[in-house]
Amino acid sequence: MIINDETGMLILPNDSISLANVIINLIKQPKKIKEMGIKARERIKSKFTIEKNVESIKKIYKKLVKK
Repeated sequence: MIINDETGMLILPNDSISLANVIINLIKQPKKIKEMGIKARERIKSKFTIEKNVESIKKIYKKLVKK
């Protein structure tokens, strides 16, 4: 879902040092935070529409009915 450094930041689980460093760096870059938020919203709006979700659910039901 997240594209690292484009729509958000990915950090390994239990890596509090990296998390802290990312937070500190982002605090210093408010423009980057806003840009990532805009890109993330655009990605969600294009990838996860109601129509796409309905089609996905229809496919699942069709597969289940065939079994």
